Amino acid sequence: MDLEAREVLLDTGGIQIDSIRLDPLRSVEAYYEKVHSKRQELLDQEVAWVKSRDVSFILTDASPLASAIAHLAGIKSIFVTNFTWDFVFDAMLKMVLNENIATFSEQRLQELHEMIEQSKRDVAHCDGVVHYPGQAPMNEYVDVKKIFDGPLIRRPIRNVHLREELGIPHDAKLLLLGFGGHTTNWQLKDEFLPPGWHCLVLRAEESQMPSPRFRVLPHDSYVPDYIYAADAVLGKIGYGFVSECLGAGTPLIYVPRIHWPEEVFLEMILKKKNAGIAISLDDFQEGRWASFMEEAVRYRRSWTIDTEGWKVPSDATQSTIALIEEIFASGNSVPSSEL
Repeated sequence: MDLEAREVLLDTGGIQIDSIRLDPLRSVEAYYEKVHSKRQELLDQEVAWVKSRDVSFILTDASPLASAIAHLAGIKSIFVTNFTWDFVFDAMLKMVLNENIATFSEQRLQELHEMIEQSKRDVAHCDGVVHYPGQAPMNEYVDVKKIFDGPLIRRPIRNVHLREELGIPHDAKLLLLGFGGHTTNWQLKDEFLPPGWHCLVLRAEESQMPSPRFRVLPHDSYVPDYIYAADAVLGKIGYGFVSECLGAGTPLIYVPRIHWPEEVFLEMILKKKNAGIAISLDDFQEGRWASFMEEAVRYRRSWTIDTEGWKVPSDATQSTIALIEEIFASGNSVPSSEL
């Protein structure tokens, strides 16, 4: 199969202040200014490109515009995701209004509401949704018959002997510390760790390590293996950390994120499995980790995920492909100028 990489801005994501806090106002405004205000131009451009490449269908994770493009081009589109951006922006605008983060003119507020309404209708043009566990609700325009429960997707564990290879003593406990892809200005101290614990740190510099009990991991580390090796993970809720902690049987101690609408739905999975423990930002920053770590380690390997369709990674991938093929094989998409 020939692959062609092409960069085009169809969504702007969530604007992050730091690894914990998002800016709901800037997130909503960014999508309006960079995508929605150029909507017709982007639609014309992308429909022409799709047709020029004889694209058969569009597979997307969260971008509302992707399904609108497919609809206009007369091809199928499928979301493979646990949320779509119309949901996020709708929730973020409500946060801005309810928390008095900003005030808008009547005209501007109407423009933002129209943007979200249009995004919802764009999403509803899809032919199917493979909805991963921890899913946010689809909007009211999406036909429920289009929604298929998908498996828990995660990367496989490659090395189950990593703990021994790292030289971690058999009677020691191991913490993995990280906040996704964000480099953080860690202010770490040795006393943050209880006696008998060691800590592996993602996205940090050696100069930030306060003692030999802390060790920096290379930036290209294969994280699922380290999650499996750890007795607990300390970080934040995101789909990757949640799915891979669940798959490895390793509890997640998480600092709640601020103004991120997806989090509550992933948190539900953790709570259901006793696989997650919340630590306040103050407790995290002040190094009051010990009680959370000692509680978390009691739950290690205490749950199974061989229920609810949560398959091993290779089976989960095949299940997702089978669902996509099922959706693709059903019905026919007809070009339409009505959006």
